[in-house]
Amino acid sequence: IEWQPLSPRHGYTRPEAVELVPVGSLGAIPATVDQVAYLGTAVQYRVRTAGGLAISALIPKTGPRLPAGSGVAVSWAPEDALVLEAPRPH
Repeated sequence: IEWQPLSPRHGYTRPEAVELVPVGSLGAIPATVDQVAYLGTAVQYRVRTAGGLAISALIPKTGPRLPAGSGVAVSWAPEDALVLEAPRPH
């Protein structure tokens, strides 16, 4: 693959790799909890960034419970992100 500066890219991260951390955490993206779903052994959070990006996080149920509307930040390890170049039009 030939990478070009400023070429469009898409990033993907598995929900179980996403961490919810306190607002202001170094390197984390500020967001607001949009939806909460209790799934037995885990809680699935959908958070939304100020730019409108929706991110899912799957957190063990032993973690703190956050209601919709809570301010959080999201983070993940660089090795958990998959970045792909966007398809080019033909």
